Amino acid sequence: MDSPLVWEFYLYWRALADGAIPHRDQFDPTAVPKLVPSLHIVEMEAETNRLRYRLVGTRSDSLAGSNLTGRYLDEFFQGETEPAARFFDTLYRRIAQSGQPEMGEYTWPTPSGTRLFIAFGVFPFQATSPDYHYFYLEDLSDIYSERRRSPWWSAPISDPQRPPG
Repeated sequence: MDSPLVWEFYLYWRALADGAIPHRDQFDPTAVPKLVPSLHIVEMEAETNRLRYRLVGTRSDSLAGSNLTGRYLDEFFQGETEPAARFFDTLYRRIAQSGQPEMGEYTWPTPSGTRLFIAFGVFPFQATSPDYHYFYLEDLSDIYSERRRSPWWSAPISDPQRPPG
């Protein structure tokens, strides 16, 4: 895993329920304060089957150039954001089926017109409602503008002994 921040959140997530899917109420932002500005809470609404950004960290909003909290992922199924939005739609739904966290990289167009490659992790959480929650972490400390890998990829996080890097 290339991202120390994603690795840190993975270890935190894994410890919450001994490797099982933790409950949303187990998350304590004071346990991972440096990660909160890059954290998103995304929920899959059971009634509509839509993915909504319940809460988005300030660093992510700054990068996007707008407040994403309360918006739906399918609002980005158009223009330059469509490939990344559809990639994440598929990823969230796959994680809902597998219950396994995943990490990877994606590209995102900025308001200035550049494309950034960003490392991320997606971690499933159970909710008290029928809605399903995901915690999504972007490693905004390592944004780069040149491609190191394919534009969009993800893989299950499966080796708990492997250190970042």
